[in-house]
Amino acid sequence: TERARLLPQCANRLQCTHSKSAHNAMVAAAALDAGCQRLMSESIQDGLLIQGKLRVYNLSRPGLA
Repeated sequence: TERARLLPQCANRLQCTHSKSAHNAMVAAAALDAGCQRLMSESIQDGLLIQGKLRVYNLSRPGLA
C-alpha cells in the first residue's frame, strides 16, 4: 500500500533528523503512522518529542517502573 511504501522514507527522515539507528527510526515511524502519542524505548532519549506528536519514554529512566 501507499502507507507501507512511505514508511521507510519517513524513517529515513527521522534517522537524519534525530540521529537514530535505522531500527529505532523505523519503530518511531511506525508509531507515528499508527497515531501513537507515546513510545516506550530502552534506546531512545527519554523525553524526546518526535515531530511534535510522539513522546519517548525511556524504560531505563529511574522511577519509571
